[in-house]
Amino acid sequence: MLQLATGLLTTVLAVLAAIGLAAVTHRRARGRRLGALIAPPLAAWHSALAIGLAFLLAPSGWLVRLVSPALTGWELPRDVSTSGHPSRWALIVGLCVRRR
Repeated sequence: MLQLATGLLTTVLAVLAAIGLAAVTHRRARGRRLGALIAPPLAAWHSALAIGLAFLLAPSGWLVRLVSPALTGWELPRDVSTSGHPSRWALIVGLCVRRR
């Protein structure tokens, strides 16, 4: 229960802070400068995370290479796509890794 309350309160406070910052800087030169300043680091972080997860979770990724062929018996990577997988497990892992 404590984790749920902490997660919800943190989310609410983050949303309120973001809305407050947007309200203060909306249609002002300061807001445009701030947006231009923070856009590249935000994009770089998300791109790096996506590329790292692709290397880790891909059918020929590092996790599979650690256990193959000794534990799996695979000589070649499996023919599956993890990015559009119906069970969405790759998306779930990605979201869990992102939230620290």
